[in-house]
Amino acid sequence: MPATKRHPTSFTEAFGNVLLHRTGLSISEQLELHQDLLDQELELALRLDGFHGDVPLVIEDSPAATQQGSTTTGGGGGGGGGGGETKGKGKGKKVEATVPLETPSFSQDLEELMKLVQRLGPRNPNLCSAAFLKPFFKDLRLPELSVVSPLGEDISKFTKLTYLDLSRNNLTNIDQLPPNIKFLKAYNNQVTRVTCKSTQSLVFLGLGYNPLGEDALPKITKRFPNLLSLDLCFTRVGSLEALKASGLPKLRHLCLTGSPACLLPFYRLTLLRELPLLQALDGVATSEEEAADASLLPYEMPQPAPEGEEPPEAAVASGGGDGWLRLRLELGKLRQHHGLLLEALGPLEAPPTPADLPDGEEEDKPKRDPLAERCGQQGEIQLSFQLPDGSWILSSTVKLAKKTYEVEEGEPAPPVVLKDALKLHRVKQDSGQHLSFDLDLRRGGLLSREAEAIGMCDSKGSEARGLLDLCEWLRTGLPVKLWYLPPLPSPPPPAPAEEGDAGAADAGAETAETAEPAQPLQRPAPVALGGCVVPLESAFLHRTGQEVLSEGVREAGMLPASPEPWRHEVSDLQLVIMSQWLAPETQVPAIKGKAGNDGTRTANCALLDLAVTLYAKPPPTEEPPESEEEAVAPPEQPKGKAKAKAKGKK
Repeated sequence: MPATKRHPTSFTEAFGNVLLHRTGLSISEQLELHQDLLDQELELALRLDGFHGDVPLVIEDSPAATQQGSTTTGGGGGGGGGGGETKGKGKGKKVEATVPLETPSFSQDLEELMKLVQRLGPRNPNLCSAAFLKPFFKDLRLPELSVVSPLGEDISKFTKLTYLDLSRNNLTNIDQLPPNIKFLKAYNNQVTRVTCKSTQSLVFLGLGYNPLGEDALPKITKRFPNLLSLDLCFTRVGSLEALKASGLPKLRHLCLTGSPACLLPFYRLTLLRELPLLQALDGVATSEEEAADASLLPYEMPQPAPEGEEPPEAAVASGGGDGWLRLRLELGKLRQHHGLLLEALGPLEAPPTPADLPDGEEEDKPKRDPLAERCGQQGEIQLSFQLPDGSWILSSTVKLAKKTYEVEEGEPAPPVVLKDALKLHRVKQDSGQHLSFDLDLRRGGLLSREAEAIGMCDSKGSEARGLLDLCEWLRTGLPVKLWYLPPLPSPPPPAPAEEGDAGAADAGAETAETAEPAQPLQRPAPVALGGCVVPLESAFLHRTGQEVLSEGVREAGMLPASPEPWRHEVSDLQLVIMSQWLAPETQVPAIKGKAGNDGTRTANCALLDLAVTLYAKPPPTEEPPESEEEAVAPPEQPKGKAKAKAKGKK
């Protein structure tokens, strides 16, 4: 059943609803608290050892309880006697309670409050008064209740509250907080602002998975100066300037995993230099080696080249720098693509059976694969990739069929044989350039002028727009599509001339010489075979290792322009059929089937080897050696026919 949508509620309303559901208490602002009367009622209830109104949650085992359990939980037998001896009978068992015993607690103070409710009843005016209930709680968990901003001034009446969890709600602003709060969790909301008063007591703040930008960092550091732990994972924080100038001298734990800032060069070393007391960054403990390496960072990063000018050669030779980085894609092998071809090209003509062939012709003609004959010698495949700016890049084409052998005139054409695996290590862009892209982390798009010329780069963008696009792209994954390029159609045969019409033939020849040349044949439209989305989040946004420099960099005494390349290899990446290429549940390891004796292929997805690299070095100037192209071996001729041909030649 689809989940029911909750209507937006305030913090006070959500607290009252949960309190009523869990304890039976209906909070009221009109009722006054009489503490002396409350103490007397509790003392009287304790002395009488009784309960005023409610059945206890857990009833201890007793003869009366056993008899009650046998009548209430039995299988419908009569009261008393042997007819009721079914389920509740037996020593050491507990009687079924009217309230679920293992309901998730919304507060660690619930057990203490329930003891009071059991003694005085849920309608006791002192227990229901807001003046008693709000200062009573020290711990509150109110997730998934559609709580919206503002939190309101009423939250300041929770004077003893030290732990508050408001995760998975609809908050947009942290405008009010309890005066003595120490731990605040507001994950998975829509928080973009923090406008509450300064709270000196707060030591832990969890605002992960919110659209919080770096403009909120100065307000956080100003309002919560005594923070020991700050969690801003998977936010939109793309700059470290606010943390560099922050007044958080006590900060020990910081998490920016999944945020654009963790993609900046030497991100860990930069934070360790500015916050030397950090003990853990992104869940990884800091080390003395990292602290020593952080001292090599320059206090002023080199400025990027002005707009319209090329970056210096030293920066281009690296894999990135301030405001840009290089993304590179490398391809390996493509296997089991025949199944996608069969799915996309539809039903194929079945080869003739031996019974349909004339006598003796079965041995002369080689076996032909209908799929291979459909693709032909000129059939090709092509890949396309979506870059962080949303543009799609086409790769160069690769032939599907093996190189065939030559036949003599008059003999049937050799069969077309498809390659079982395609080697893609020499594949480039369709423009001839390498699959290497310089990303502009400020304006977005590509850094090269060629990209701007073809309209693939948006030069008008907000600050750090490109860094945010790259982070969102890594979270979503790399979309990949596989295309089939059909061969060119065969030219129409010339019309035959009738016999005895020599004059007409001569006139036709003169007309053909003076006529305009025929239009070139148009290649049919590409056919989408399949695709997938390559997961990249865990590889680049969940970097769990320490950032330790090499000995050569330490001896040089200064950091390079970019870190070492961040390379992620994916083997046996599954390209599923096009109708399911965006369905995550279909991109699972497929059952490896074997081809049948008749040559039918059972694979329903192709397997691709791929590598994605950030801060990649410049592409090599020398091309990788071209592998020897696969060729089809000519069939062996029978000995009798070979001798006959030899005699004919003599």
